Amino acid sequence: MELWPGVWTLLLLLSLLLPTLWFCSPSAKYFFKMAFYNGWILFLAVLAIPVCAVRGRNVENMKILRLMLLHIKYLYGIRVEVRVWVFPEGTRNHNGSMLPFKRGAFHLAVQAQVPIVPIVMSSYQDFYCKKERRFTSGRCQVRVLPPVPTEGLTPDDVPALADTVRHSMLTVFREISTDGRGGGDYLKKPGGVSEAQL
Repeated sequence: MELWPGVWTLLLLLSLLLPTLWFCSPSAKYFFKMAFYNGWILFLAVLAIPVCAVRGRNVENMKILRLMLLHIKYLYGIRVEVRVWVFPEGTRNHNGSMLPFKRGAFHLAVQAQVPIVPIVMSSYQDFYCKKERRFTSGRCQVRVLPPVPTEGLTPDDVPALADTVRHSMLTVFREISTDGRGGGDYLKKPGGVSEAQL
């Protein structure tokens, strides 16, 4: 029984101290927000894990998690932007051209209804050769192509979209890789593209 007055005194002091810290100390305010945020995320995880684990790997699980976290996004003003960098050939290519594209990245872009931003790098054969185990200094040109919109496209449009993007990238790849020798040799030629234009 002697312990209770001490506990009540401690609770009273904390109830007076915590609001004072909230209003007077930015670091305490940050700590309180993060403690609440982490506790709430842990609580949501405890709820979501059994539901999602029973259902297995499923797109519906992502919808459930998104719904559970959506209010946190607005509560904390979190701006979630996801950018995905994909090499659509699916593997390394050492023959100086471009392999046919895998379509997974295009399905992802069509499902999300986000634009595809193709980025083309010139051939690097003049300074890298796997067979000769040679990796020397050199230059590559990198060109960012205009975004390709996917709004209104369906999964049936993915093959044509992949072929269109590959064709535009292959055209630019051949242009900046001139004769399959890579950007480095082209840059060294008189009248070639200057470094400022990279």
